[in-house]
Amino acid sequence: QPSQSDFRSLVEEILSLYRQAHAEIRFDYSPDGVRDLYIDRQQMRRALINLIDNAVTAVLDEGGAVSVQTEFLPETGRAVIRVMDTGIGVPAGLREKIFEPYFSYGKKGMGLGLPIVKHIVEDHSGTITVEDNRPKGTVFRIELPVES
Repeated sequence: QPSQSDFRSLVEEILSLYRQAHAEIRFDYSPDGVRDLYIDRQQMRRALINLIDNAVTAVLDEGGAVSVQTEFLPETGRAVIRVMDTGIGVPAGLREKIFEPYFSYGKKGMGLGLPIVKHIVEDHSGTITVEDNRPKGTVFRIELPVES
């Protein structure tokens, strides 16, 4: 049930919960250029929580940072959302497989989280990719239309 939603408040709401639960991890948010998005707020919340949970798991043992960045691309009318961590990263050979159901390279999990995230993003006419965060970690990059 998509509607015009305050994306900044959604991210801040989610990150405030993580900040309380994980004081050993730094959580940052850079909301450059994106405020409202035409989204199903509950579904997008679910997708972001899943990505942030994965990022927390990646940095939990050694501390680190989890960041969310947004950016508006005026030439395409799309928003870019990046969920980044300074954790262990995703090996290049596994990047396509991580979006397949029941595939997991972690110690826990059933391998359903990222396929669900991908499905939610695609339901919003968006795309999701994974890449390296330099010097270490992972970046999940979501691109969504700003308007319906």
